[in-house]
Amino acid sequence: MKTILITHADNEFGKSVTVSCLERGFNMLIVGQQKETLYDLDEMVKEIGGASIALVADLKDSSQAQKLAAIADVNFGRFDIIFHLPPTEMPFDKQALWSASSNHLAELIPLCEILNRKGGGTIVYFSIDTNAGHPLFQAVEKNISNSVSNLKLAYPTVNFVRLKMNATSTAMNKSLNNDLMDAIFYVLEAPKMLKIDKFALDF
Repeated sequence: MKTILITHADNEFGKSVTVSCLERGFNMLIVGQQKETLYDLDEMVKEIGGASIALVADLKDSSQAQKLAAIADVNFGRFDIIFHLPPTEMPFDKQALWSASSNHLAELIPLCEILNRKGGGTIVYFSIDTNAGHPLFQAVEKNISNSVSNLKLAYPTVNFVRLKMNATSTAMNKSLNNDLMDAIFYVLEAPKMLKIDKFALDF
């Protein structure tokens, strides 16, 4: 059985992803910084009969990221897929958005380290649709693309799948439907010969 790590699971978007992964039979380690919300979600998963571990952690802290890896080793063996979800809110203010985006990217590094030591895996991450046309979003998207390109070179065993979201989307505040998650897992499970590494979701 595959194991998924879900970051920033302590919001409605994270809850939807967690439930969808549960329905597909995955083991899960759910991570966030809102303790009560996270543990309530963990209890819900266990009541349904799923296997999950909830952990409050700041992934920018490498020692906490290593703790995640150790817990996965003991309980599940390894991570196969990491859903690196966006935070609860992405600010529109230029400086705040750039800072939030940079912090989100910084969390990718320890996640890559975790997968790399176990022979690789897949990270699903989010970016902003530059079709929005706003220079701010375009700058953030370019920063994300450049950073991930560098990570691909540094960690060749890690696959990156980009989900491009509309900048005006309210997806972080509403439930994901089964069709959307089916599309995501179709891409994750597609034969490598298809070479799918990014696709756009307008939700």
